[in-house]
Amino acid sequence: MSAQIEAIADRIEERLHGKKRHGKKQSLTEADKVWLLKAAESRLLNSPIDLPEYSAEALGPLAPVARAIADGGQMDIALAGQSVLGAAALCTQAVVNVETLTGDDPLVLYLLSIADSGDGKTLAENAALAPIRHYQRERTEAYKAALRDWKQAKPDDRDEEPPRAPYLLMSDATIEGIRRSFMEGSPSQGLFSSEAAVVLTGYGMQPEHKAKTAAELNALWDRGEISVTRGGIGRVQLYDRRLSVHLMIQPSAARAALFDDLFANIGFWPRFLFAWPQPAPPRKAKGFRPDKDPAIGQFWRRCAQLLPATERESCDDLPTLTLSNAARRRIETFFEGLERSAKLAGGRYEQIKPFALRASQQACRIAGVLAAYEDATAVSEAHIDCGIRLATYSLESWRAAFGDRDAAENARRAYRLFEWLVNVRNGAATETDMLKNGPKPRSRSIRDAATALLHAHGFIDLDADQKPPKWIAVRPEEGGGANLTPGERGELGETP
Repeated sequence: MSAQIEAIADRIEERLHGKKRHGKKQSLTEADKVWLLKAAESRLLNSPIDLPEYSAEALGPLAPVARAIADGGQMDIALAGQSVLGAAALCTQAVVNVETLTGDDPLVLYLLSIADSGDGKTLAENAALAPIRHYQRERTEAYKAALRDWKQAKPDDRDEEPPRAPYLLMSDATIEGIRRSFMEGSPSQGLFSSEAAVVLTGYGMQPEHKAKTAAELNALWDRGEISVTRGGIGRVQLYDRRLSVHLMIQPSAARAALFDDLFANIGFWPRFLFAWPQPAPPRKAKGFRPDKDPAIGQFWRRCAQLLPATERESCDDLPTLTLSNAARRRIETFFEGLERSAKLAGGRYEQIKPFALRASQQACRIAGVLAAYEDATAVSEAHIDCGIRLATYSLESWRAAFGDRDAAENARRAYRLFEWLVNVRNGAATETDMLKNGPKPRSRSIRDAATALLHAHGFIDLDADQKPPKWIAVRPEEGGGANLTPGERGELGETP
């Protein structure tokens, strides 16, 4: 049958039966495959989530600088808030500890922020970390001179150990590198990266290494401890180290790491305060000079006052900020509410229980950072209220991102099945083919859930004319499902 006759047959079939005639064969070009996979990724994996609203007021004494960075840099307040909170944690973690319901905790915070390119990740990081980078640079020059003198001196005329390295910040690291940095340098450091895909997909997070990396980072968050024995280096035992972390990453790069079963099972992500800021609107062409803003300048000066504490030999004898009576009552009430929400059937946080059960501890740490930044002698009710609000925002963000784990997993499996389908011959396969040769894991229930979702979105259609019937990859408009939105068309390079 000629192409012209095929086209006429398709039109007759569509008029008579309201659907297009698929026929026995179709041919997908490479351009077709790219378009279909981008469309499926946009619809199945990048669907917008119902994000909570971030409250700048919950930052307490850090609110003015966060607003200044957000306004001047034309970014979401959550991104600015995460950045200044992480910087403040690094500046205060070598000054004091904080009382929690289970004992004294370090003022160590792990933060994770998801934002697209152009949403202000680097701008927020640069403004928040400027005083720390300045302090590190000044100390680095003195360190290089001291190290040079140490190397040139005779062994009997110099200290047994070389001068301690002054580095406070790292933007990429393996756990071995972090361990060595603590052995040679300050007991208080930070891992801050506005391009965290380098960290989350690097050597330390490869399948054979990521369990070890995550476990050691967990131990640093919990106790500030590094404990390892290796044949080549012997025993390394370090106590009372402080490592705060802020990872900023694009949504597409974050997906695999967020849904990594290992990270979930060993409690890696539950230690992170999470923010998924709203996408930034188109920016105006106006300059931003953080060094000219009074609120940012005040933040920088306060950080400069706190940073000399990082030069101490150890963080093992830090004083503790205690909870005021009112603060204790507030955090006890918050704790008991989280227990119910996480452990009772149908509770709001039942699906993210590991995150909820750490939230009161997170709230105390945040409150401690704010209190230490203000040079307070105790954690007040106002401080703990701020901590509770920010910890709750993080919980709600985690819940929005993957609270319904079953639905999210079904969407990922549907995408993998569709990716396989468009690359098989003619973009068509029977249900038996899917079970025998499709992506793993394979079962009838997984296959049926995936095909139902793909069909609902219009990415596949069943060609019953073939024996046995085959599911075929089609454009959404051809599959009878929901059409792409104008915004999705724009993302795919089409005219909305």
